[in-house]
Amino acid sequence: MATVVKNGSTKKATTANAQLKEKLAKEAAGTTPKATPQLSKEVVITLDERITKFKKLQGLNNQRDRLVSTLESLANFNLNQDFSSTFLLRDSAGLEFKTNNSNLIQLVANGLQTTLEQRKNELEKQILEFEF
Repeated sequence: MATVVKNGSTKKATTANAQLKEKLAKEAAGTTPKATPQLSKEVVITLDERITKFKKLQGLNNQRDRLVSTLESLANFNLNQDFSSTFLLRDSAGLEFKTNNSNLIQLVANGLQTTLEQRKNELEKQILEFEF
């Protein structure tokens, strides 16, 4: 450790300054490797968090399975559609909308299919991007 003489009295140089000067001198001379920054810290997941995430993934998969089943039913309906089809909507009050118009039924079925396929694609994207 270095000492400094001032006004006839001896004092020790501050440790931080001396160490910094020493470190800089060694780095300039190439004798000490530079410190490398830590790249990442490991994330620790508890068992409960892992189970919760697993259940969420199962829920996404169940939604996808139901959508696939609904799309298959809708495709079967479209394949077997003839002029004797009926479309019926009933609300909670018991009011009904009913039509036999095959053009309107086809429009509704196509709209449902498009919407369900979009939702299925969204769910599949969420499943593929899911992280534990």
